[in-house]
Amino acid sequence: MSTKTGTENYSRLPFLSAVISALFLIVCLWTGLSASDQATFSFSGIVALFRESPVFFPVLIFALLVPAGFYYACAKIDRQLKKKQQVIEQEEERMLRIHKFTKELINDNLDVDFTRSGDDDHIGNSLISLRDTLRVNRENNLRLKAEEEERTWTSEGLARVSTILRNNLQDPEQLAFNVIKDLTKYVNAIQGGFYKLDDSNPQNRYFNLLAFFAYDRRKFTDQQIRWGDGLIGTCAMERKPIHLKSLPDNYINVTSGLGEANPDSLLIVPMLYEDTLYGVLEFATFNTFEAKHISLVEQAAESIASTLAAVNSNVTTARLLEESRTQTHALTSHEEEMRQNMEELQATQEEAGKQAERFMKLEEAIDQSLIRAEFTAEGRLLSANTLFYTKFGYPADANIQGKSIYDFVSGDSQDQFHNIWKKLKKNKIPFNGFLKHVTHDSKELWTMAYLMPAHDGKGPTGTAIMMAMDVSEEVRKGTRDKGQGTRDK
Repeated sequence: MSTKTGTENYSRLPFLSAVISALFLIVCLWTGLSASDQATFSFSGIVALFRESPVFFPVLIFALLVPAGFYYACAKIDRQLKKKQQVIEQEEERMLRIHKFTKELINDNLDVDFTRSGDDDHIGNSLISLRDTLRVNRENNLRLKAEEEERTWTSEGLARVSTILRNNLQDPEQLAFNVIKDLTKYVNAIQGGFYKLDDSNPQNRYFNLLAFFAYDRRKFTDQQIRWGDGLIGTCAMERKPIHLKSLPDNYINVTSGLGEANPDSLLIVPMLYEDTLYGVLEFATFNTFEAKHISLVEQAAESIASTLAAVNSNVTTARLLEESRTQTHALTSHEEEMRQNMEELQATQEEAGKQAERFMKLEEAIDQSLIRAEFTAEGRLLSANTLFYTKFGYPADANIQGKSIYDFVSGDSQDQFHNIWKKLKKNKIPFNGFLKHVTHDSKELWTMAYLMPAHDGKGPTGTAIMMAMDVSEEVRKGTRDKGQGTRDK
């Protein structure tokens, strides 16, 4: 039985109780009037009955109170049932809202709202907490999915670049074009440039545009950018990527079948490997470069720089190997010549040894027969042989080094010798003739002398050598003969 039907049934009880009480009262009165001799079936008779039998007063009161009591009880029950009905209806409405809310959650509609019955609605609070938790989980799942897709996208892009690098190690220009072509398409750019650094001359470094690609077409252009010029030079000097979302007017004009347009975004990334710069990558787009695009280009730039380093190393190794082969061939070619030269050198050394031996004997013979001394350009004695010491009257252990050459020239020949020494020193004119000297013990010494500038294998040494023969006896004999002839006349 529903609450509404129960309420209707309870509302009939007061009426039925009133009817029953009335019938009960009528029966009691009928019985009393029938049993009484004085009472009649009239209002006055009923009054007389009540006077005659006071017991009918409780019956009357009972007949009146029973319907009133039933009415009060039924009214209270009716109010409780209505209140219960209201609670049930509210609960049914809440359950309906919970059903609709959970159905929306099942259908992945996490933006649906739920109205709680109050602060103490624990089920509502739990449902809202569940919705918020599902919303956070969905956002986390979407974020993780996006990150996984980005990692996959980046890994695929790097794998493509690595394949290109492996397949084009022998051709740097083709490597540059294939890389810039693939990256330009992969990051949804409209054009890209591959600038390789040429630092062969440290005083004149520049970037050479090795490859350029735009609108699915290969562009052929010669462009050089000096170190430090423009955005390319700035990126190279700072060694950091440059991402411009607002380009200067006419910085890049993109020409297609639809006309000319100015890109909206520019990305410039240095190619660095182990702190060494190998070049710069440049990309332009009509859209905006996302974070994953920038990350991919940075990682690809490092891989490209590593490959360029390996290519440069291979080129250097190949050049050194070729030079080594050339040198080896040259050494092999000249080995016989060197052997022959060694044989000739050995023969020459043997001959030189013989000549040195002959020279030593000659020098020994000269020292025994000729006076020999060496003087500085200022005329100071550097060295002298034993015969010099003997002829000039000096003991063998006398320290005469540093004495002036004029100390060994006779006083009356000083002027003549001064002219001879001046010509020898200034004009390098040797002297050959008689010189008059004075010995340590003030005796005259005549020599047939030869003064000349000293030489070694490289040229004049700046010193002078004197070689002389003692002709004092001949000069004195000539003088005596001349005097004797005069006396004879």
